[in-house]
This record gives sequence, C-alpha cells and structure tokens, in this order.
Amino acid sequence: MASPRALLLVCVFLLSIGTRSIADDESAIAKQAQNPIASLISVPFQDNLEFGVGPKDGQQNVLNIQPVIPFKLNDDWNLITRTIVPVIYEPYISPTVGNATGLGDAQVALYLSPAAPKDSIIWGVGPAISFPTATERYLGQGKYSAGLSAVVLTIRGPWLIGLLTTDSTSVGGESDRADVPQFLALPFVNFNFPQGWYLASSPIITANWKAPSENR
Repeated sequence: MASPRALLLVCVFLLSIGTRSIADDESAIAKQAQNPIASLISVPFQDNLEFGVGPKDGQQNVLNIQPVIPFKLNDDWNLITRTIVPVIYEPYISPTVGNATGLGDAQVALYLSPAAPKDSIIWGVGPAISFPTATERYLGQGKYSAGLSAVVLTIRGPWLIGLLTTDSTSVGGESDRADVPQFLALPFVNFNFPQGWYLASSPIITANWKAPSENR
C-alpha cells in the first residue's frame, strides 16, 4: 500500500517576458504559473512529505526547487528550461542508510514550444537529462540519464488540463550502480477561482521498464 503523501506548491518569484501585461490580472498570473512551459520566469518550491518510511515509520521529506526560465528564439518559437533540484531528508532505513539531509540528482528538461498557441493547445517537446549531483550515495542513482520529455495542455475558462511525460534511461555514471530506465507521467487538472486561487490535482505515475512485470 502506498504511503500517504502531502504536497505543497508555492510560486515565490514570477516575471513575464512577453509583451502582454499581467500585473493587474491575478487569474492570468495563476494560470501562467501553473503552465510548466509558460513564457514566464518562475521558481516554484514543491514540498513532498511521505509517512511510514523504513522500519521505524519515519518521514521522508523532499523539497523540489523548480526554476522555469524561457528564452525567445524567434517570433515563432520559445525554448523553455525546466530544472528540478531536490533537497532530501532521508529517515533511518537500515543501519547504513538514512538520517541524512542533502541534494538529490538534478534534472533539466528543455522544451521547444510554439510562441503562439493554436486552438488553445500549448505544447513543448525536448531532451531531458539527469545528473548525479546527490551529496550522499543513497540520495541519488549515481547515474547520468537522458531521454525525451513532452508536455501538452489547454486553458479553457477556469480549467487548465494537461499531461507531462518523461522517458529516460541511464547513459553513464558509477559502474557499480544499476541502470535505471524510468518513465514518468504527470497528468494535471486545475480549476481556477477568482483572485488567483486554484485547486489542483496531479497524480504521479512512474514505471521502470526493466523491472519484473509485477514491480514495473
């Protein structure tokens, strides 16, 4: 049975690089902050607290620092960089693992995205790379990974609906660590209220294609 998990997402810095002013439009700011490939500099902090970890039923905490920085390539295309730097507290898991805080493996995704959405559909696609930046062996995979990431979403009235997927595999790193082919699917459905408030649902679906079928 999966452990219960609490999620907190806070956008602490936003800056529009487009020509349209959003200073007086709280709803527009909120919707752009929810868009993972918006033409908007943002630095969200997402905190994940997981209960019942290890033999002592400890709490694991993962704080994801997720800066999103767009670049205008030309009038038709933007390049959106999305970085995730996890700060992890690992509770006691075994006599040699746990009770440590440090960085996990950093991930960078680059999305090529049309500057002007067509039919209210926003999309982006590009490479995704993971770096073995963990400060403790058991806080990361010890591998460089590379793959492809894609995101598609639409904003219709108060609704923002989309899907972000990433599929990557190990391409280097510590030879004594197992390769990790991994897939991530993150569907998200957000409903926006007045004055910038919104309700979000974003279940996380992961897979390891090389794991036994019952654990895949």
